[in-house]
Amino acid sequence: MLIREEKFNIFDKMSYKNLNILREKSVKNILATDMKGHQDLVKLFGNILERRKILRDDKTTDNTDIIATLLGSDMSSELIIHTSDLSSPSKSWEIALKWS
Repeated sequence: MLIREEKFNIFDKMSYKNLNILREKSVKNILATDMKGHQDLVKLFGNILERRKILRDDKTTDNTDIIATLLGSDMSSELIIHTSDLSSPSKSWEIALKWS
């Protein structure tokens, strides 16, 4: 396995803490491709968009960065990965075959 060779190990200089964070985020992103959680992601994203609309319409709220606040980086990457994974079957057979 190449990663066991120091010159190829891109994680070699990472702290144990950061390595665990990277592993956790990677696992979450991989699990986001599972269609079992599709409805939950759609519902959560719908709730976020509805909350954004409420905050945007509230003139007393400073809503300059609503999406970043509500989504957070973990949720954003999971939604991006899930959407990307979901779009593959909608491509032509030749393109989908290359990417699968």
